[in-house]
Amino acid sequence: MSYRFRNSLFGFNKDDVLSFAANSKKKESDLLNKISELEKTVAQLKEDCENKSSELKDISDRYISVNSELEEYKKREESLTKLSESIGRLYLVAQANAGDIVAAAKENAAISSEMTGLNLDLADSAQAEFEDINRILAEKSKEFTDEVNALRKRLDNTKAKIALNNDLIQKNADEAENQIKRIENKVSKC
Repeated sequence: MSYRFRNSLFGFNKDDVLSFAANSKKKESDLLNKISELEKTVAQLKEDCENKSSELKDISDRYISVNSELEEYKKREESLTKLSESIGRLYLVAQANAGDIVAAAKENAAISSEMTGLNLDLADSAQAEFEDINRILAEKSKEFTDEVNALRKRLDNTKAKIALNNDLIQKNADEAENQIKRIENKVSKC
């Protein structure tokens, strides 16, 4: 910035020089205030970023916990599957026994009728328990899936906020650096 002073008897016009000095000091003060504000903004954004990082860690810890629960449910599901297979085999055995009992019914009708009734009751009871287990497992699986989806969504939102804050911090830092360079250039020209 070029500034022309008017001439006077002993050099430059004193009022021009004093006016220029006052204006320069005011601009410098304004720029220093602006830099201070930008530094506060950068500090706040860094703090926000740290808070979001903490939230991300909490979500990550919860995700690990939920995965642990999922593994436990998978183990239970495997156990229930084996139980279901055993119940199925038991049911098939009960049906085979019922066939044998019907074939032997000519010799012992009362005993075969009682055995068939017991086997069918056991199969019905096992089937009812299996249906209850399947229903409970389906509910828990849905709850778990909903919670994992909610955690994943929060994790995605947190990542997006962190990325946005990082971009804003970088932008503000670049702007502050450019302003400082401009101030240094102006001061060095004076």
